[in-house]
Amino acid sequence: MKKITLAVLIILSSGILQAQSKIRFPVWTFHDDSTTIHGLSVGFNSSFKISNIKVNGINFELLGLGVLMPIAPHSPVNAESTTLKNKFLHDTIAMNVNGFNISPFGSICDCNINGLNINSMASVANITNGLSITFFANFVNVLNGAQLSVIGNDNAFMNGLQFSFIGNSSQTKSNGVQLSASNVAANHHGVQIGLYNETKHLKGIQIGLWNKNQKRRLPFINWAFKS
Repeated sequence: MKKITLAVLIILSSGILQAQSKIRFPVWTFHDDSTTIHGLSVGFNSSFKISNIKVNGINFELLGLGVLMPIAPHSPVNAESTTLKNKFLHDTIAMNVNGFNISPFGSICDCNINGLNINSMASVANITNGLSITFFANFVNVLNGAQLSVIGNDNAFMNGLQFSFIGNSSQTKSNGVQLSASNVAANHHGVQIGLYNETKHLKGIQIGLWNKNQKRRLPFINWAFKS
């Protein structure tokens, strides 16, 4: 009896291990949980419940909900305190994409993206290491790279570049360049270039019609190199 029980346990445990480490190539769906996809990953919507997906290649989302972001009441970026950075970096993420993430309607995804993110409307992601391009807006908790959009960009933590025609926001800490009509940051190290620039704590230079930081308010050029 003990031998039969042991054999059953071995069979069940091996099945669980296989389910946790499924590998698919060259085309598969990201709606299949606990799967690593090498090649092309496709699916209808990444806002639906998905779990433990890794894509090495191209992830294509057909009907992303990013198209609804223009009517959202507020930014989905959550930056209550700097301690949240560890949460963003170490929490379990639904999907990790290494390569290209593409969504014709825009993506709202609990995703980490390493590479190029292209959306026609809006993009919402956890971490972006690379370049994110959208028509409407980019929202990401942690950005290491660049956000490019027509309307606006928002993040909690940034190392890199934000560029838009209307506005940029970095809610907790940013290092790099903000370039837009309006640039707002909580703690910015680098350069802000726009019609209006504002930061609570600046270590760098502001260039614009009106510039505001912890030291002074000035037109055209403002600066602060100490808190």
